[in-house]
Amino acid sequence: MAEETETTGEVEDFDATQGQPCDVDGCDKAARFTYTWDWGQTGVCCEQHQVEFGQKSQTLKRNCQFVALNPGAEAPLERTERAQLKGECYALEMEITDYKNRNASLYEQNRQLAGQVQALTVREAESGAQLRDMRATVEKETKAADTYRRRNAEMVDELTRLRLLVSTEDTQPGAGSRLGPGELPPGTLPPE
Repeated sequence: MAEETETTGEVEDFDATQGQPCDVDGCDKAARFTYTWDWGQTGVCCEQHQVEFGQKSQTLKRNCQFVALNPGAEAPLERTERAQLKGECYALEMEITDYKNRNASLYEQNRQLAGQVQALTVREAESGAQLRDMRATVEKETKAADTYRRRNAEMVDELTRLRLLVSTEDTQPGAGSRLGPGELPPGTLPPE
């Protein structure tokens, strides 16, 4: 059987994947419907002839029934095939149930871990704040200690100077007088 294309006029072989051809003489289009006339004539026709047969049935005032062909329809399953598919379906349902249980377990673990992460984040923020406070306290105490060391050094210097003055007065011949409060020995500069 051959099919003539409308645009080029070339003859092509009928495509078997399209189903059987229309059984109207001179038509090589793929059949899309089965038809049955009231008087028992049956056959297959394309969409164009289905319209023509419908008009003809109205003209003749006779009924013509059409049923769409389904060339891709599968044959009904046999009992063994159904049993095998039911078994596979049951196994897949069980597998899905296992996956759902694992998913629920993983979700719970994830929720617990998220809680732990949140708690650790809060602890880290609190520890960071405490560390900053401690560093500020250490810096403040270090400055205070430096101030005390500086004052201590100044006092040691002053004590050393005073001891030197006292020892100098005691060793000078004829020095029987002591200096009064606020007086400096000759040759010394007042402290700044």
